[in-house]
Amino acid sequence: MRHASHQHDAADDGIQPMLTVKQVAKWLGFTEKGIYSLIEQRKIPHLKISNRVRFSRTEVLEWLQENRVPALEKNR
Repeated sequence: MRHASHQHDAADDGIQPMLTVKQVAKWLGFTEKGIYSLIEQRKIPHLKISNRVRFSRTEVLEWLQENRVPALEKNR
């Protein structure tokens, strides 16, 4: 029989868990090295806590939108 966990679930607060470099790389189709390069150049929003890097899913989505290059309209 499984016992209910007494740990607080962040999803209950509407707070999204932070993402790791590995998770962001997989999500965006980048290598981890590519994500670290963006971090080093301060081109992707991230948090640095001690020696750990974390990402807000919302901030990464906003960053993607800000860096979107619209398609050119076709001349008819």
